[in-house]
Amino acid sequence: MVESKFRELLQHSRLLLKKKWLFGILDDFVTKQLPHNVTWGLSLLYAMEHKGDRALTSTQ
Repeated sequence: MVESKFRELLQHSRLLLKKKWLFGILDDFVTKQLPHNVTWGLSLLYAMEHKGDRALTSTQ
């Protein structure tokens, strides 16, 4: 009786930890990586459209 309840509790704890771990990964990607990647991609598209020497101060 006690062992079965303990096993159920352990299984439940494992499930919660797995969900928390997966949410942490997804949350980190959406809040940190994705905006950075989108900004980088937009900058790349802008740079590809506007040709010229960016080292010149007249172009900046």
